[in-house]
Amino acid sequence: MNNFEKWMLKKKNIWIHIFLTLVTWYVYLIIYIIVRIKNKNYYDMIHNPELYADKCNLRCIHSKVVGVTFDNEDGTSRQKNISKVKQCDELELIPYEYQHREEALGVFHNKRQIGNISADLCYELMEKIKNDELISVIANPTGCNGKTLGCNLTIVVKK
Repeated sequence: MNNFEKWMLKKKNIWIHIFLTLVTWYVYLIIYIIVRIKNKNYYDMIHNPELYADKCNLRCIHSKVVGVTFDNEDGTSRQKNISKVKQCDELELIPYEYQHREEALGVFHNKRQIGNISADLCYELMEKIKNDELISVIANPTGCNGKTLGCNLTIVVKK
């Protein structure tokens, strides 16, 4: 093989590498766009559940967590637990017996109680939980800079 043939072979290999690089970047771009679109829909659904509620036969209930200034029975601080809650974290509602009289709904983040659901909303949500109609509880923590921390809730249930 003479020098010219070697030079042509080298040029051909360079063009093949350029072509493969462009194809690879094109595939990456398509994957990036698809992931971006899916994440945007997920972001919108978490931050604005009302937009999707009617389409999915769901209802959004807005409420506040009550009893956030009290300590839990095990001595842990609800204020400290709320400080670990981030915007749009998913919370759990767990029924428990309150002062040996009535059922209550505790609001939990990572297995730590941050407060309760108000008594007037508790009975409706207990029925939703029993009928497996509770979809999601989304957190929106409030307060900062030495003020009492709190948490607003968006509770998504089946209609």
